[in-house]
Amino acid sequence: INLMAVLFVVQRMESLCHMFVFAGLWLYLLGRQRQLAGEPGGGWRIVAGIVGGTALGALCKESAVLLPLYAACVEAFALGARDARGRRDRSLLAFFAIVLVLPAILGLAWLLPKMLAPAAFANRNFTLGERLLTESRVVLDYLRWTLFPSLRAFALYHDDIAVSRGLLQPMSTAFALAGLALLAAVAAMARARRPLLALGIAWFLCAQLLTATIVPLELVFEHRNYFASLGVCLAVADLLLLAPRGDGARRIGALLAVLWLLWLGMTTTLRAREWSDPLRFATSEAAKHPRSPRATYDRARLLALATGYKPGSPLLPEAFSALEQARAVPDSGVLPHSALLILAARSNTPSRDEWWNDMIARLRQGPIGAQETSSIASMTKCARDRQCAFPPDAMLAMFQAALGHGQDAEIFNVQADYMFNVLRQPDTALSLWRRAIDLRPQEPQYRINLARVLIALGRYAEARDEIAALRRIGRVGANEQAARDLEARFNRQGRR
Repeated sequence: INLMAVLFVVQRMESLCHMFVFAGLWLYLLGRQRQLAGEPGGGWRIVAGIVGGTALGALCKESAVLLPLYAACVEAFALGARDARGRRDRSLLAFFAIVLVLPAILGLAWLLPKMLAPAAFANRNFTLGERLLTESRVVLDYLRWTLFPSLRAFALYHDDIAVSRGLLQPMSTAFALAGLALLAAVAAMARARRPLLALGIAWFLCAQLLTATIVPLELVFEHRNYFASLGVCLAVADLLLLAPRGDGARRIGALLAVLWLLWLGMTTTLRAREWSDPLRFATSEAAKHPRSPRATYDRARLLALATGYKPGSPLLPEAFSALEQARAVPDSGVLPHSALLILAARSNTPSRDEWWNDMIARLRQGPIGAQETSSIASMTKCARDRQCAFPPDAMLAMFQAALGHGQDAEIFNVQADYMFNVLRQPDTALSLWRRAIDLRPQEPQYRINLARVLIALGRYAEARDEIAALRRIGRVGANEQAARDLEARFNRQGRR
C-alpha cells in the first residue's frame, strides 16, 4: 500500500515527510528511555524529536503535524506518562499540552469555520456529512488493503467510489461505523494486556485524522497510509510474534508472519510491474476501474499521444474509441471532450457536433473547477498555436457556458488569450484581462499578460502602470525579474 508514495513522484513528499516523523519518534523514545532510567539528557531529545521532527516534516507535507499525537499515543498505550519513580510525569503532560492540545485547539478554531462555510465543498460532489460517512468505509478499506493486499483493489485513482448519502446508503456505511467503533474499543480494552496491539490500532486511526475527516480533500488515496500501515504492522507483529504462548504456537505465528511478508512482497512486485510502463499502467487501471473518470481518461489520453496526432496513425481508431468510452463514464467532466476535439483537429479527422454540444452542456451544468479550466486552456492553446482550427462560434459558446456560473478570473484570462491571438480583437482581450485582474489583483501572470499586449500595441503609458503595479504585489522583490523582462521588451519595442 506504500508503493504509490515511492513510484508516484509527487507523493515522494509523503515518504520524505515521514522520514522526519520516524526520526522524531525515535529521538522521543530515546529521550523517554533515558528519563525512565533516571539518566540525564532525555529532555532535549524529547523536545528535539517532537518539535524538530514536526517542523522539518511539515516543510515537506502537512502530515507531519500528527507527530505529537503519535507520541501521545505511545504514552497513552505503552509508557503511561510515568517518570523514573513510576509517578505521573506532570512536566511531560505540560509538554503535550503545549505541543499537542493548544495547537489542536487553535487549528480547529481556524479550520472549522472554513470547512463549515457553504463554499467549502462547492467543487465536490459530496457534503461535509457525506464525506465523514464515506470516510468510515474508506478507512476500513485502507485496513483491508494493508492486511490483505489485492492487485484488483489498488489504483492510482479511486474516484469511482460510491458516496455515502446516509447511514444506510449504502448499507455498508453503518457496518463501517460500527467497525471503527469496535477497533477503538479493542484498542482501549487491550491497553493493559497488549499495549503494542492497542498502540498499533491507535496509530492507524490517528493517522487518518487529517485526510479522513473535515478537510474537503478527495475521498481516497493509498499514499495516505504511509504511517498508518506502520500501526497495522505493529498490531500484526504483536498478535503473531508476541502474543502466542508455547513453542508450537510461536512457530505457527512466525510461519504466518513469514507467509504474510511473502504475500506482501509478491503483490508489491506485481504492482510495481504494472507501474513499469505508462500505457500498460493506464490500461490496467482502466480495466480494474472502468467507471473511474480519471483512469479511463488517462488511458485514452496516452493512446491519443501515442498517435503523434498523425492522420495515418493505426492507433487513431483505438484512441477515439477510448476517448468516447471515457466521455461516457458518469461524472467524467469535459476532459475527454477537449481531447476528442484536439485529436480530431490535429489529425485532420472530422469532429462531431455532438462533442461540442455535450461539452458546452456540461459546462453549463457546472461547477467550473480545475479540470474544466484545464480543458478550455488546452483548446485555446491549440487554437493559438495554429494546430487546431476550431469554429469561433463554438469556442465563444464554450467560454460563455463556463462563465454562466459567475465571473471566473482564469476563464477571463484564457478567453483574453483567445480573443487577442486567434480572433485579433485586442480591445476585447484587454477588457477581459482587466476583469481577471479585478477579481484576483494579486495574481502576477494576469498583469504580465496585460502588460505584454499593451507593449505590443504601443500603449506604453498603460504598460508602465502595469509594470509598476506588478512590482507592488506579492512579496518584496518576488516579481522583480518579470518586471525587468517586461521593461526589456518595452525598450526593444520602443526603439523599433
